[in-house]
Amino acid sequence: MRIRIVLYNGVANASIPINYNHLLAATIYAILREYSHDCSPLQTDKTRQEAIKRFKMFTFSHLRFDAYRIDQERVCFDKGYVQWYVSLPVKDFLFQFVERIAERQTLVLDGVSLEIDRVEALKEVCFSDEMSFTVISPITVTSNNARKNTLPRYLRYTDSGFAEAVRGNLIKKYIMIHKAIPKDNSLSFVFDKEYVDKRAGKIQKKISFLSMEVIGFVAPFKVKGSPELIRIGYDAGFGEKGNMGFGMVKEITKT
Repeated sequence: MRIRIVLYNGVANASIPINYNHLLAATIYAILREYSHDCSPLQTDKTRQEAIKRFKMFTFSHLRFDAYRIDQERVCFDKGYVQWYVSLPVKDFLFQFVERIAERQTLVLDGVSLEIDRVEALKEVCFSDEMSFTVISPITVTSNNARKNTLPRYLRYTDSGFAEAVRGNLIKKYIMIHKAIPKDNSLSFVFDKEYVDKRAGKIQKKISFLSMEVIGFVAPFKVKGSPELIRIGYDAGFGEKGNMGFGMVKEITKT
């Protein structure tokens, strides 16, 4: 399920860091903490921790400005509306999130106060076994061979294990959310070759999240297989680090 948060900036020449994902993630986690504090005292610590893990499976978009410019590692923008999309697979938390963020009058990012104009639930997508999407925040996956206490090895989209890593990640998310193994765990994933060729293969994005450098890829893609897994990808993000603002996609509808 997905919501759109419409913000309004009333200040001329406002700016935030170009790498602002951590600021948006902090807002969601603040609401997550509020929810965990309000959980029933009869719940065991284990139950509470399991619930929090499920609620951490979300993804969100970059901010969409009416107009902006980049100046010295800052995103600069004037008065106008700003849109932000948040997607969560767990309805309980989605409803809590909508209620709590709607109660707030402003969203403050790096000292810039954005008025919360409205929060809207978007129309549900009809999922099938073959769908096309466009990426609105980079898809990233890492190698399972990475050792603990070492920097992650990000897979390139040309690596043979990229598509399988995307599928494996969706299966893990499904199990965590539904506490069951999906009946159908099939999934093929391929980026749009024509789009990639037009850009000479230059679809890589590097984004800093605090002290972490994350490598991901942005291009339209097609998936075939389990509609259940495709739904998980849409709601919680394709690939890893959805809770850091990666892997959010938008359906490409046929005209």
